[in-house]
Amino acid sequence: MTPEEARLYLQAAFDAMTPVLIAEIQRTLVDLPFVLDSGATRSSIDGIHFEYEWDSFQTVACPLNTATGYCGLGALLELTRSANQSLIATDLEEALLRSTRDSDEDTMREAFSSLATELYLAWFMSGWKLARGIQPSIRGFLSVHDTIWRTDLDTGEKFRVGEGRVKFF
Repeated sequence: MTPEEARLYLQAAFDAMTPVLIAEIQRTLVDLPFVLDSGATRSSIDGIHFEYEWDSFQTVACPLNTATGYCGLGALLELTRSANQSLIATDLEEALLRSTRDSDEDTMREAFSSLATELYLAWFMSGWKLARGIQPSIRGFLSVHDTIWRTDLDTGEKFRVGEGRVKFF
């Protein structure tokens, strides 16, 4: 499998899952399925921080008040049938690695990870934009788990925690 074939396969896999992503984002925006902190109310949620695991792309939605910070516990998005299932088939990465020379394996693994992340970010942002009309007053943000960088899902702006207009902690 070539890198371009991997790109096409990944893009097709994400495209096929777009209806599920949109439905999950809409469900999250409407139901606000969070266990809130003491004193927080559903009306205090004006943002959602989506945070994903870098290797599986499992995504958690965290309730946010953009002026005061997180206001409750996160809720797992049901993008796959199982909470332990990766969004990306592991056999795809293995097929790509089998097509490379042993000396290129680390480079190819890193390239695959970068490609998957690039496509995931574009897919998630597109899904957000298609779903957000159901609750336009709530802002959305996306980041990999345990990083200081956030992406504003409406503008695509990337910013460091603490440097933007939004409080996370």
